[in-house]
Amino acid sequence: MGDEIETEEQLLTELDTFKTKCRLAEEELQSLELCYRSLFESAPVGIGLSTFDGQILSYNAAMCQMTGYSGEELKQINLKDTYRNLEDRTLLLECQKKEGSVRNFEVELKRKDGAPYWASLNITPLALDGKNVFLTVAEDITERKRVKDELKIERERVEKYLHIAGVLLSVVDSDGNITLINKKGCEILGYNEKELIGRNWFDTLVPERMRGEVRAVFNKLMAGEIKSVEYYENPLLTKDGEERLFLFHNTVIKTSDGQIVGSLTSGEDITERKKIEEKYRDLVEKEKDIIYTLDDKGNITFASSAVKATLGYRPEELLGKNFVVLIPREMQKKTVADFNNLLKTGETTAETVLLDRKGQPHFVEYNSTVVKEGNKVVGTRGIVRDITERKQAEEASKRAEEALRQKTKQQEVLLSSIPAFVYFKDAESKLITANRAFAEMVNTPVDQLPGKDAYDLFPKEQAEKFHVDDKKVMESGKPMMNIEEKFTDAEGKTRWASTSKVPYFDEKGEVVGMVGITMDITERKKAEMALVESESKLKKQKSALEQKNIALQEMIQQIAIEREKVQDDIVSNVNMVLFPILEKLKTRKATLKYVVNLLQHHLKGLTSSYGSKIIKRGFKLTTREIEICNMVKAGSTSKDIANLLNISTQTVEKHRKNIRHKLGISNTSVNLTSFLREL
Repeated sequence: MGDEIETEEQLLTELDTFKTKCRLAEEELQSLELCYRSLFESAPVGIGLSTFDGQILSYNAAMCQMTGYSGEELKQINLKDTYRNLEDRTLLLECQKKEGSVRNFEVELKRKDGAPYWASLNITPLALDGKNVFLTVAEDITERKRVKDELKIERERVEKYLHIAGVLLSVVDSDGNITLINKKGCEILGYNEKELIGRNWFDTLVPERMRGEVRAVFNKLMAGEIKSVEYYENPLLTKDGEERLFLFHNTVIKTSDGQIVGSLTSGEDITERKKIEEKYRDLVEKEKDIIYTLDDKGNITFASSAVKATLGYRPEELLGKNFVVLIPREMQKKTVADFNNLLKTGETTAETVLLDRKGQPHFVEYNSTVVKEGNKVVGTRGIVRDITERKQAEEASKRAEEALRQKTKQQEVLLSSIPAFVYFKDAESKLITANRAFAEMVNTPVDQLPGKDAYDLFPKEQAEKFHVDDKKVMESGKPMMNIEEKFTDAEGKTRWASTSKVPYFDEKGEVVGMVGITMDITERKKAEMALVESESKLKKQKSALEQKNIALQEMIQQIAIEREKVQDDIVSNVNMVLFPILEKLKTRKATLKYVVNLLQHHLKGLTSSYGSKIIKRGFKLTTREIEICNMVKAGSTSKDIANLLNISTQTVEKHRKNIRHKLGISNTSVNLTSFLREL
């Protein structure tokens, strides 16, 4: 009895020690929390003045650093813009209205970039320069909140483990008597705590067929003859006599001088799990994939029957052999390195090659995890799947993808060379892709275009027009062709374009997007507008010319009448006055007679249209050349002309030569006198 009391006291001492350690750990955590709190409280805090409606009046550098806004930006925003939840600001203002000042109001805010953070706010209303303002002191407590939350989670985790653990927890003294058992253990075994405390563990809970064996192992453990096994499986009896299988973990309890006085046991009820394992064991054997286990040296300890169908080996043929015998020689070194790495990392999924009984390679994919006993890795287990056909399909797919890539590259080159804006949009009018010309037009790299819509690239008014057209095409399923419209390019210049938009359909015939082709017709539109303007000017000029032509015709008619009248007057005067006189002069000397004949010839020429004919024909003769032409026409020789004009014969010949040139008969046999008379 004395030993029992001493053991209970020792257990209580151990429990007190455990509680003390927990308290010290909690105090250490609290000390750490206070340390963090002290660090934050000693750091610079944000201070600012604002109006009651949230307009920021002044601020310090810490406020800018905390919010992420510059000073100028803080003046332009409202405090409500910094809250993640506006209801928090409403609650803060209600507290201020009720209490006057607000102290340590914790609220979640957001920085300029939208990142959330926690702040502790202290707000005091002040009267400054006749204005009511708030003095706000804001401290960033994001880290403190995080630490506090983590401490809370850790504390809850420890409490849950100790008090509501999902496993059986018990303390058994060195005689095998139960001195402590948790609620979960009682629930599993069907007892209440009072029914088990003080009863012998082995006599009450261990099945009779193995009671002696288990008690003997326990006695050796208490005597220090063996070490406790990290994990082992044993059945226990419930109050109803049902056997349930547990996975146990034991730790011996020692006094301060090292004497073993009991055992702390945790046990997980794995009865249902074992039933499931038995239930699905048959499925493992029927599984087409190979299920295997290896020891920590890589030796095969289990292989499912699927190995026969895949590699041609019976499972028992492979037991005890190292898995390397199934690996091609050139891959063995790397595979062994991968296996050793798996033992360190714990899990891997990879591909390799296995050789079947005939030496033929099989591409396989495997997933493998380590098997542990306690903390010690004792081997691996995994699943192997034959992917030879899939690999062949992948190779074919790669070839097809390469062909498609080449084709796509050719299409991209083609699209890039088209002097038009080509683009593809999805059903939501967002860009899927576009050619280089389109990207340059909107000043955006091609790889940044997917996902953007018209509102991201064009002014709002134009974007709305484009969006309406897109929607019309995709809802109607009908194309819109050669739409002329204005747009603004990347330089902000207004340009003209001719756009065609065509819907494209999936295999079900449903519209899933559209293709657009836009031609820049700015220069053509300028030419058209210039042509219209020119036509307008020409019409005006034509109208003015027509008016002038009417007036000119009237003037010409009047001049013709006047000319005819003058001509009639000249003819009449010459016939009535000059010719009679000249007739009388003919009776005189020969020389004088010649002169008179010449004079009479000239006067007749005066009344004829000869002079006007020369002018109308555009021969561009000088006055002296016309005079000589009249004399030549009258039959005068060069000598006669020289005498009458008082010039040299050489000069007359020079004039005759110039006249022939201007009349177009130089270097010909045409007689000048005859030519002039025929005009």
